[in-house]
Amino acid sequence: MPSKEYFLNNPSLPAVEEMYRSIAVKSELQLSVTFTKLPDLLKNLEQIGYVAIEIAPFQVADSTVVLRAYKGKHGPCYDTGRTAFYKGVACAALDDDQHILFSGGTPAKVCEKTAQVYQLLPYQNKIEVSDTVQHDPATMPKRFDCDTFENDVQQIKGALGKSVHGEHTLIFYPGPFKMLILKDGTLMRRGQLNAVPASLADELIKKESCFKLKSGSPLPPRLDFLKAYSAGGSAFLLGDFAIQLMIEETVVTDFMTLDNITPKLKNRLVSVIKENKDYFILIGSDPIVKLGCCPSEEVGCANLLVAGGVLGKQEQELPDDACPSTLYTFKGELGHDNQGVNCYIPDQAFRKEILGRIEHRSRHLSMFLVKWILLLFVLFSLLFSFIKLYRQEMPLGRTSIELNKLLKLEHANQFAVLLFHASIRCAQCRNMEKFSKLTLEEYFRENEKTNTPVFRLINRNAVEYKNLVEKWDIFTSTIALAEFRNGKLYRHEIVKEAWDTYNAKELFIEMLRQKLTSFMEGKNE
Repeated sequence: MPSKEYFLNNPSLPAVEEMYRSIAVKSELQLSVTFTKLPDLLKNLEQIGYVAIEIAPFQVADSTVVLRAYKGKHGPCYDTGRTAFYKGVACAALDDDQHILFSGGTPAKVCEKTAQVYQLLPYQNKIEVSDTVQHDPATMPKRFDCDTFENDVQQIKGALGKSVHGEHTLIFYPGPFKMLILKDGTLMRRGQLNAVPASLADELIKKESCFKLKSGSPLPPRLDFLKAYSAGGSAFLLGDFAIQLMIEETVVTDFMTLDNITPKLKNRLVSVIKENKDYFILIGSDPIVKLGCCPSEEVGCANLLVAGGVLGKQEQELPDDACPSTLYTFKGELGHDNQGVNCYIPDQAFRKEILGRIEHRSRHLSMFLVKWILLLFVLFSLLFSFIKLYRQEMPLGRTSIELNKLLKLEHANQFAVLLFHASIRCAQCRNMEKFSKLTLEEYFRENEKTNTPVFRLINRNAVEYKNLVEKWDIFTSTIALAEFRNGKLYRHEIVKEAWDTYNAKELFIEMLRQKLTSFMEGKNE
């Protein structure tokens, strides 16, 4: 239910705007207007920011029309794990915030703000919204990526079936969606009489609240998605863009700005050039706009290219809480004809220059990185060889001679299980200690006293063990087996398997039992 209802009869544009500013979120506004004024009122409601706009049934074209609209969009877009599923009969539906929902298949991911909008009364029985599965956005904010529009348009193209031939009929689509794309490609716009295949009319009347009008108007031409897309690209779904020639022809293009954009945007530019597209569309705001909805790094980089004379752009007139849509094309390609209709004239020479610089830069950077990687590999190899040689030639020194004393071994001939650890013990290290002691207690306590292996801890950060740690290349929690003969270290073995089994008690104990048994039998000498 809406938080409150308001009423306006045949309102002026300022009155509708003032009402939007003054009412609370989720409030419902009911309006009445003559049929001839409906198109202008709908356009104004959409531009101001009203959502879920729906027209009540009426019978004849000269009737007074009653419609309702909601103030629903408010605040930034946060990802709370929500999804939405369109349950209607069309292939896809376009809402008032430029989201495309598909029937069947996988539900669409939506931000928390959009999920709240979809719970308004006009969307009941038309959209199913999942519960929040993540934390409250007020305490765990995570921005939602709204930039899926062009991919969604491509999905529509792939999902459409064959056109339905034969008789068409005229029905009125009342909303709440801005547009429906039927499965045969027929477009249905809200607030308009639409020519649809007669075979689909009954289902649309039943499930999409469409209705017929008593009108002597001739049947308008059927609007087709594929034809509209072929003529104007994906922008036709979004409506009017404001022409903004951001770059004067006299401005010298700064190609260096191409070096400061994201790889994703570079790939997009390459795709536009190679596929000979007129433009590309980004959804989201420039991060420099503090209160912008859906900040997008890619939008920020694209705007840098606009300022650098690489791109031009067009923007929709949208309310502050809407996700901004921006159409970008290359410098000098954006314009309009004598009737004010948008037109694009690709500058192939300029595009070739852009493509060459991007690809050359990418190849140059790749070669640069490869050269540095190879150089670093050689340097590290030489350094490692030097350290290894140095350690082989470095005497073990005092630590070797007196290691048995440092470890407080009771016998001159002794086996030991050594655990090297850091000053601050970790869970891995403590597991190794516990499992090693259990192994000795269970399997080796019955040995002759002088042959019973002992367990010792060694702080690898202690200065007295410095030479030993460096010679054995100890860098983390490590188990080593050692044999002392005549009070001196005779041989040792690093138990590498301890790193793989430290978190599995039974596997560690069996592994260490086998390793220590083989070591004591001298099988590794």
